[in-house]
Amino acid sequence: MSRIRKLLQEPLAFNFEKSVNDADWTLREEQLFETTLSNHRQSFPGIKFCIFELTSTLSIKSYPRGRKMSSSYRAFRMLLRVLAAVLLFSSLNCDPTVDQLKIAVSNVREEYDGVEVVVNEGKVPGWLDGSFIRNACGAFGDINDDSTEDITRISHLFDCIDMGSSYSFKDGKTTFYNKYYDTRLNDIWKSYDMNMTNSKAFFQTAFAPYDFEQFSRLEAKLSKPGKVSSTGHVAFWQIGDRVAVWGESESDKNLGYPNSTVLINTPAHNHQEPDGTIWSVNGVYSPLSLSVWETKLAVWTIRDNRREVAAEILFNRVDLNRCADNEHYPMLAARPGYMHSFAMTEHYIILPVTSYLMDPCALQRNNSGLPFFPNFFQWYDDHSSKLLVIRKDDGQMVANISTEAFFVTHQLNSYEEDGEMHLDMLVYDDSSIYDKATFIDSIMENEAYETHVQRFRINMTDWSLLSRSELRAKTGDAIEMSNINPSILTKPYKYAYMAKRIFLTDNEIIKLNVQTKEELSYPFPGGMFIQEPFFVASPDAKDEDDGVILVQGVDANQKKGFLMILNAKTMKLTAHVTAPGLALFGLHNTFYDRSVGNRVVGAAQGLQLNSFLVVVMPLAMLLVKM
Repeated sequence: MSRIRKLLQEPLAFNFEKSVNDADWTLREEQLFETTLSNHRQSFPGIKFCIFELTSTLSIKSYPRGRKMSSSYRAFRMLLRVLAAVLLFSSLNCDPTVDQLKIAVSNVREEYDGVEVVVNEGKVPGWLDGSFIRNACGAFGDINDDSTEDITRISHLFDCIDMGSSYSFKDGKTTFYNKYYDTRLNDIWKSYDMNMTNSKAFFQTAFAPYDFEQFSRLEAKLSKPGKVSSTGHVAFWQIGDRVAVWGESESDKNLGYPNSTVLINTPAHNHQEPDGTIWSVNGVYSPLSLSVWETKLAVWTIRDNRREVAAEILFNRVDLNRCADNEHYPMLAARPGYMHSFAMTEHYIILPVTSYLMDPCALQRNNSGLPFFPNFFQWYDDHSSKLLVIRKDDGQMVANISTEAFFVTHQLNSYEEDGEMHLDMLVYDDSSIYDKATFIDSIMENEAYETHVQRFRINMTDWSLLSRSELRAKTGDAIEMSNINPSILTKPYKYAYMAKRIFLTDNEIIKLNVQTKEELSYPFPGGMFIQEPFFVASPDAKDEDDGVILVQGVDANQKKGFLMILNAKTMKLTAHVTAPGLALFGLHNTFYDRSVGNRVVGAAQGLQLNSFLVVVMPLAMLLVKM
């Protein structure tokens, strides 16, 4: 307490010339901090002091010691002391970088098509030859507008108007691309001069409220043939030597089932075999009568550009007569859980069926204007989550393992070893990473979410869950966007690379040794906000971590995009480059060498019928051209 008392008794050397009654207070770390609080940083580690500056016509000048202070100055000095004490004890999130987060969820007006970057530090490795592409956001509208009547902003990260962003490496040169996808949605957005005050939030969303009346007026334009309506803008899938933007919806309406079948929730992340075979899964509702529906999960593959169902996991049948007005379906055993990703080992597909359950009553509920997730999914704390293990060879489910309720976002790796199966993934206690933490208002509060980096160990003899343990020595951090060396997928491994406090302040990239729990990290300066890290192996790699980590992000200090390249072995900076213009937050990215995507490049929402991949939208500006 003596140090706090000393802080409050520190003389303040400031005088002012006008009344402070109508002063406008804003946050800024400037001279007041250095004069009054800088000596106390070390005394209070971990505390972020909030510094206020008067920004009206009021002027603040140095006050000579020994000069008699006016009563108004004494009042001002006391006010500053009280503010310092309140902020010290409450540890309010009022760091200037919190306000800088708004830049990362603002609006991009200028597009770039192959403009060379500025190299600020280091040197981009000459062996990098390809494109680091990202599903980025292009616009959020007026994020300061919290009106519920006139929706002029996108309030959730998943629902932004999308762009494709890329850093391309060729012949020792790095160029930047940032362009709105060529979709009906973006055509409409541009027709309103990219001003959401005029356009409103005019499209259907995952979480954010939208203007249903405006959507109804524009629906015919959005669905007009000849151009894709919108992209999934979550992840990228490589299918052969082609690339598609992928979300969690399907344009293939039947998967070989009757045309009245409803497909829900394709995980944004697939798995790919060394021979190019792709695995994924869908929630399926197939009508048996007007009110009775069959519920299942359908595991499917893409081989030779053809998609086929490889396995089905049946749930209890659904009777829609049990759907009361605005109530959710009461029989939880008939409701599959949401999946954003799933696990794969050499011989098995493992589905982490979460306790965020699909609601079949949404099929008949008249919720005009309700976003997709609040309509179709609800979280249940007391409902066990499942690990469903499917054998690849014959599509048989060999295990249905119950565990404490979880929500899973991303995988690290999974493999079989010595009669055990190890499944490593990012796990949450509930669905708040979706339905709370990624709302823009929550991001602005800078409140960290809590992630568990966990390993599930399964006995492959009796298919029992042996343990569920933490892979990090330090728990409770906000950890996301895990990646490993892709050549080691489905095999025992050492290293995972993850983003700490992504979509918040104080970002780091972490390198975790999953065998020893040792970590290396690279912290980023204030105002620099990272996206997903991605490992690229060096051409002469001998060790698992021989290569670089590519990290795109938002430099709010310069209001531009940036790319950091880290040495994956040492986690030291290799190169820092700055884009010519602004890039915003987004979701997933990946690196493709120049052999991928040059022949046919596109974005597709899914597969048509049960046959060939339809690539519907050029994305050549994102990939290195021949």
